[in-house]
Amino acid sequence: MMIQDTCNTYTGMGSVDANGGYMSFYINAAHLLSMMNRKAFHQVTSDGHVINYGLSIQVFNMTNGSTQVFTAPSGYPMENAVRAWHFARKERYADAGFKLSDLGYGNRLRFALDSTMAGLNQSTSVLMIKPSHLAHSVDDKGEFDFSDIIITPPIRTGAGAQSIEASDLTDTFVLHLCGDHTLDTDDSETTQYSKVGMIQSWNENTRGWSPAVAATTIQIENPLAFARASDLSSEVLTTEVQDEQKQSPPYSNVEGTDNLSVFAELVNNGNIETAFPNPTTNSDLIIAPGGLAKIQITNNHSVGQIPFINIRIVEL
Repeated sequence: MMIQDTCNTYTGMGSVDANGGYMSFYINAAHLLSMMNRKAFHQVTSDGHVINYGLSIQVFNMTNGSTQVFTAPSGYPMENAVRAWHFARKERYADAGFKLSDLGYGNRLRFALDSTMAGLNQSTSVLMIKPSHLAHSVDDKGEFDFSDIIITPPIRTGAGAQSIEASDLTDTFVLHLCGDHTLDTDDSETTQYSKVGMIQSWNENTRGWSPAVAATTIQIENPLAFARASDLSSEVLTTEVQDEQKQSPPYSNVEGTDNLSVFAELVNNGNIETAFPNPTTNSDLIIAPGGLAKIQITNNHSVGQIPFINIRIVEL
């Protein structure tokens, strides 16, 4: 089956300012392929697994420029964050008596790369990469709105009256892979968000390890623990189990703090140099989870320049 997988485009916003000026643009590969082929491409499979896209990116028409391509980090936290939110959304619809198939084209989970992208209209924003022959309009590009997640939020205790307004009983927010949550700032008793970081929330949900303490960790009163150590080596085994239970996991535990997890941050996944006449890295091939990437173009020349971008997309 022949698929149009090359997107020739330009910035559409005029020149990039001279001497260090930069502009940032976003790629949504699933949306690009959908609009070019009149066929729905997705960011996740029907059972919630993230779909990776290969992006071959070239930047032209720059006398002296540098380009960085940012994506979400690949790996276990990202994969499981997407899958966890897929099922959380599915369960909320099931609670209301709906199936995901009832949503039509919106039945698959759709998310942004970060909170900045989540604030952009997929079909009309000039910051979204598009084929140069298409206008920034819904008629040309079609709808690709981010999925809303609607939940009953937990109650936040605090000073003052504990009454809850009707508008506080539900919370609606959109999802993005990287970055922290955006908390609604109001005086309600309910914790509500306008945007939620998928990887960050998954890391927060899986925290549980704490530094070793002097207290005994094995359950001495547990009959099963005694049954497992019922020979003469029981005392030695019990000591070893206690020591093992207090060890830290064999990976970085930075997600055990209150800060943004390193697994939820954007990663620099590609670099392109467009120095004339001898560019050393005029193109780069990156793997973009969910088909999402951020292209940041910096102008190192003494005058403004208008970059042109060529992208070839491969669904992996």
